[in-house]
Amino acid sequence: MSFFVNNIQSYRLQPIKSPGLRNCQLGAIWALKSQQTLKNKEIASLISMPTGTGKTAVMLAACFELKLKKVLIVVSSTILRRQLKDQFTNLNILKEIGCIDDDLGPVNVYEVTKRVKDKETWVELLREHDIIVAHPNSISPYFKDLTPIPANLLDAVFIDEAHHEPAPTWRDLNSFYQLIPRFFFTATPYRQDRQRMKAKIVYHYSLEEALADGVLRAVDLVPINAGFHKNVSDQTLIEKAFEIFNLNENNSILVRTDSIKDAEALLTLYRAQGFNIDVIHNKRSSNVNQSIINKVRCRELDGLICIGMASEGLDIPNLNIAVLHSTPRSIPYTIQFLGRISRKHQSQQANAKLIANIDEVKKEVIPLYKTNKSWGLLLPRLI
Repeated sequence: MSFFVNNIQSYRLQPIKSPGLRNCQLGAIWALKSQQTLKNKEIASLISMPTGTGKTAVMLAACFELKLKKVLIVVSSTILRRQLKDQFTNLNILKEIGCIDDDLGPVNVYEVTKRVKDKETWVELLREHDIIVAHPNSISPYFKDLTPIPANLLDAVFIDEAHHEPAPTWRDLNSFYQLIPRFFFTATPYRQDRQRMKAKIVYHYSLEEALADGVLRAVDLVPINAGFHKNVSDQTLIEKAFEIFNLNENNSILVRTDSIKDAEALLTLYRAQGFNIDVIHNKRSSNVNQSIINKVRCRELDGLICIGMASEGLDIPNLNIAVLHSTPRSIPYTIQFLGRISRKHQSQQANAKLIANIDEVKKEVIPLYKTNKSWGLLLPRLI
């Protein structure tokens, strides 16, 4: 038996006296349960929900609802790997909304940090752990110097940020586990290169619906005309960020750039301006990155600087100001980045703010709007 089966009596999908899951999360759960009544499970089931609407809670609830014993969760970065490990271990997301008892847990979760070479090791690990969280580089059968988890040891595979699936390392995982249930989760069920995911959409919650339901908030553009000289643009953005940040004591800031070198340079500039800020990236240890994220959540830091994909899946609900020092070069990453600040937070009533050098971002706007006209609601001034 496993934790989720053993503790099913302590779980409530729709608690009477607590907030419970959002309607969109309930819809996703019901869709997954419905799909599991069908005989053909060789095609993965895809849940499409905007960033910030609560995919992690759906994963957690699905483990109880589907009575899963052993689950592999595949994630896109080491930062997200540690974050999901902690969320599945402590179950706080479900405790806070009343779906499980406060004293339940912890779940035994194993974070894969190095490649496993033999089946026997997996047998031992899954004897002690109910959840395995891994990055494809440490678990995909694409790599010949590792042993993937044998499919007969698992009940299901969750693929987070599943828009990566067409990449060879992700595609091989999907194929290897095709005889057991696979559940895909993404905010972007399409790709700019038009490659298709091998999955069937079973539930799609649109950006427009999330805004109408009040799950997400609109983002106000703070446009800066700073030209194309990097040093001038960076300093102008930082000065405007400092001005906006100090308008409200509950503000928290997220800064995006493209390289570790740029991030370290920006860290110096932001601190010189007066920000108490730090930087996360995949070259820092999971413990250091997680410590920084926790400090931002607790407001011990004003915010953080992230590099490229590091913003993908980042769960810091109080972020409400974003600064683009480097514009994401693909639609999914743009959506991921904006989703970090568009979720509503109880201590922040106003719209989120996006500070950007408008001379740099113009060329990214047209393809974003073409994919979904609801971006005109989320980012009206930019569109």
